[in-house]
Amino acid sequence: MAPPHRNSSQLAHPSSPNEPIQTTQTWERLFQRNSLNDCPSSPNDMKLMLRIRDTVCAFPYINDIPHSLDDMRKFKFTIAKGSDIYGHLKMAMPYRDWSSEGIFYFPGCVHQFTTNAQHFLAFGPHPQQIPSSDLQKSRYASSSFAATNHVIRSRFQHLYGTICELFVNRPNGYFCYAGTYKMYALDYLMPNGIDRPDYVSLFSIAHAATPPSQPRVFPNIIELEALYKTGVLKVECAALQLVGFDESIYRAVKRVQTAKVPQKPAKYL
Repeated sequence: MAPPHRNSSQLAHPSSPNEPIQTTQTWERLFQRNSLNDCPSSPNDMKLMLRIRDTVCAFPYINDIPHSLDDMRKFKFTIAKGSDIYGHLKMAMPYRDWSSEGIFYFPGCVHQFTTNAQHFLAFGPHPQQIPSSDLQKSRYASSSFAATNHVIRSRFQHLYGTICELFVNRPNGYFCYAGTYKMYALDYLMPNGIDRPDYVSLFSIAHAATPPSQPRVFPNIIELEALYKTGVLKVECAALQLVGFDESIYRAVKRVQTAKVPQKPAKYL
């Protein structure tokens, strides 16, 4: 049986970050078995992505949310020039907290295995040290940091086991509200990270790898892009499970979008 629909405010955080919520017993046994007993595959082995896909596809499919979930999740909205997703959501629902820590938003770094898939993969920088030897080999490297070992931090470590609303950017400047999601770690499958897939934005990964308080001699975006492109730096992959859908968010962003771009009147014969 699929998990019942609940708004994000009604979703209780589990006692353990790795304990699935509202899942079938079959999936729960599968997740626990994979986490405890599986041996990691080679990062360059296609079997690894198949195992990741199988893990994500084993999440329960939600099919009892009122109305058409697929249609609501496909609704596209735009944001005003000069604004961002956080400012737009604050305008649409000013009584909610729309901080960067309050939602899942990873532009250019989420992936669906199929168009209508409910669950996602999210990608971020794999935590690792950049060896000085690799910086010296990079044609973008400068002598100012070539002799320094720099550390890349994980963007997901503090998010594993948490539940947030997921927003996804689409081509041509559109955004979608995908639903309420829980994040799971997949590092037991890839403890050393993986090469960046082609569908993951090189710029977005490099930008995510840059610390908020950037050290004076930390590699810049172009230098980080070169290291990810050549495979010196790896990415980590997390699973995002759809656990609910807050229709009040959908209605709010639709109301704002409709006010900006009124729907065309129906044509009568």
